[in-house]
Amino acid sequence: MKIIDAHIHTWQLSDGKKNWIREKIAALQYDFTMDDFAASVEGYDVEGAIIVQSSSDVAETDRLLAQTVGDDRVLGITGWFDLASENVAEQADTYMRKPGFSGIRAESPNHFDTGWLLSKPVKKGLAVMAEKKVPVDFLMNCTQLTEFRQIVEPVEGLISILDHAGRPFVMTGDTSNWKQDIQGIARNTDCYCKLSGLAERAGVEWTADTLEPWVAVLLEEFGPERLIFATNWPVMRLMASPKYWIDALDTIFARAGVSHSDQQKIFAGNARQVYLRGANQ
Repeated sequence: MKIIDAHIHTWQLSDGKKNWIREKIAALQYDFTMDDFAASVEGYDVEGAIIVQSSSDVAETDRLLAQTVGDDRVLGITGWFDLASENVAEQADTYMRKPGFSGIRAESPNHFDTGWLLSKPVKKGLAVMAEKKVPVDFLMNCTQLTEFRQIVEPVEGLISILDHAGRPFVMTGDTSNWKQDIQGIARNTDCYCKLSGLAERAGVEWTADTLEPWVAVLLEEFGPERLIFATNWPVMRLMASPKYWIDALDTIFARAGVSHSDQQKIFAGNARQVYLRGANQ
């Protein structure tokens, strides 16, 4: 099975930049490079990965884009620029011309600030992204999914991606509220959903059985055509290895009767279609 990992992070502590993910979690306060990632998926047919921003900083986006030069393992960069900026269209044009650019993540200065995402300047910025066909990732908490739908539904033509399945409270085992929100998003928008982030929120003793009800909802609502596989490495190292996550999905897909062709869409095809069709590679 060909695999594209649509969501990883890389960084080096020596960059001296503020990074909220690694500052919050002590186990992530180490260097994580593409060599480290490659070792974590050794033995699996991983074509490469899309590196996602972890700082609201165009300097980080530029550093990540530089990594694509001469490293075929880096398939694309989901970067950042200020959607509320008056020159957002010019920023988009600049980055769309850069090799390896595959989209942005709409991260507010306060990370989980739906008020910023619903503000008039950001709404205008998202309309520009839709016009220019720039894919936009959104990192939301599961308590913000109603607001997420309000953000993306009115923007016609927006290529939107919900990161980490909306970050549900998997450990509770209760899918009800999250399922209702996912249904609203999937049935009323064209949003894609990253099949990632579940293991990190499932507790240390999780198994395929733990995750199966959550994956079943995503399969039912988004279908194989709008699910995009990712690991969220190295964050997922807190609870599992990428290999264990892939093996768990293989088990769940087999039980659900997901065809090989549909699995290939989830594991690679959809990422290629969404992120790489317009990348200047």
